[in-house]
Amino acid sequence: MAIKITTTKEQLIWPLNQPLSDHEVKQQLGAKVLNDAGQVVNADILVMDKSVDIHQPGDYLLTLVAEDADGHSALHQIQLQVMPQRQAATPKSASEPVQSPSSPKQSRHSKRWLLLGGIVIIALVLGGVLRACQNQEQQAINNADQSSQISQNSSSIKQLRGDNQKLAQQVAELRGATKQYQHDHDLQALQNTINNLKAQNQQLMSSLSAEKQAKLQQVDQAADQIAQNPDQADQTLQQLKNNGFNSMWDAISTQVSQWLKDHQ
Repeated sequence: MAIKITTTKEQLIWPLNQPLSDHEVKQQLGAKVLNDAGQVVNADILVMDKSVDIHQPGDYLLTLVAEDADGHSALHQIQLQVMPQRQAATPKSASEPVQSPSSPKQSRHSKRWLLLGGIVIIALVLGGVLRACQNQEQQAINNADQSSQISQNSSSIKQLRGDNQKLAQQVAELRGATKQYQHDHDLQALQNTINNLKAQNQQLMSSLSAEKQAKLQQVDQAADQIAQNPDQADQTLQQLKNNGFNSMWDAISTQVSQWLKDHQ
């Protein structure tokens, strides 16, 4: 059964220099995975953002990749515009009223009207804050269905601990990049993702035990093989699974989701 990714909008504006968050991106896009019958399915969504430079304003192509528990996958791309945050215009101070001779009684009336106006303004502000809180609460309720499946999926990786968790994250990213290539056949994007993954592996290496360092080297070797022969990526990943990653493969297969880069 085929699956597809749907979003409520096809373009997203992202603040300059603000780190990309998978959860925030998918929440703003209202991303979810549907089957042929239009029903929400339990499938992971990966935000492939390696081609996005958050420190450089411009237009980028952001790719969402989904995979369900049965191995069905889907691809969806949106435009991401990185731009500086607009600074709110500083409100100009109101011109002071021209003072004109008035009686004490008129002065008291003016003060009362000013006081009443201040109370009205405060009431409006408080009402706006209350409505905003209510809207956020309603939005959270509306998103509960689609976020619940993400929480269920990510719970599998949370059961891993320490070095295994770090290794699972790197393998999941490699698998996600492979799934993306199988959809769009963008070899340059695959190469960029693999290069970034290997750079991450180098930074991660010193924090692992000797045994886990050897496994991380296997991830590097698999990444090189996929880069050289991407059409044989499935076989390469299967070999990686059999060579020491079998015990955590279920966790890797069922997530590929929001915790991919942020989960510690």
